Amino acid sequence: MVNSIKRKYSKSEKGKSVNCEKQRRRFARLKQGISIEISEEELLQIQEIYKQAQHLIFTTGIQYDVDHIIPLFEGGLHHPNNLQIITHKEHLMKTAKENSRRQKK
Repeated sequence: MVNSIKRKYSKSEKGKSVNCEKQRRRFARLKQGISIEISEEELLQIQEIYKQAQHLIFTTGIQYDVDHIIPLFEGGLHHPNNLQIITHKEHLMKTAKENSRRQKK
């Protein structure tokens, strides 16, 4: 019962943004040794970006993803200024390009 509630919450808009925020903090601590806080207003902006992506999926029937312009693994932040909505296909191509760049390093 508890696990199903946690799964449902993690798939909700608030759950997604909270999980991304936790991941952002974890990456920031690992990479820079610091914790970067965001304001409640910025968290609401992040939630709105995810809602916009869902709305695009619903209205167009095309899969959209929220993408980090500067990837988290490269030190990018989970911040509204570093997020963009792109199609799933574009996201896969961008991720493949980033992975090939990472492997060359």
